[in-house]
Amino acid sequence: MLLGVSLCRCLCVCMHETCVIIVASHASLLVTLAKLRRDLEGLLKPDHSLLSELRRRKVLTRPQMDHILNERKDYRRNEIVLNLLMSEEQCDGFMKTLKETGQQDVINFITQNRGQVLS
Repeated sequence: MLLGVSLCRCLCVCMHETCVIIVASHASLLVTLAKLRRDLEGLLKPDHSLLSELRRRKVLTRPQMDHILNERKDYRRNEIVLNLLMSEEQCDGFMKTLKETGQQDVINFITQNRGQVLS
């Protein structure tokens, strides 16, 4: 079963056609977030319950939260959060949390652009 397995591990051990499909869909959100990272750093609102919801959903650990909260500037907090998203499960939790915290504009930006950075 591939659920919960990291992208790197899937790419190394996956040899079946069905795995490739799973890896491709798994990578698409991760790749999109990576491509849009700089734009997202300015769009996210980390103090609008985003951080506490990410913690509640176990997207972030307690030490990660402490690290994020030590930063004073929002763009730095956002940068750290985005850098910590490394699995499909974390990305799914991140997107659900954005919705729960009223950041539909950010969800729209991610899903509509799919990696196309705005000029």
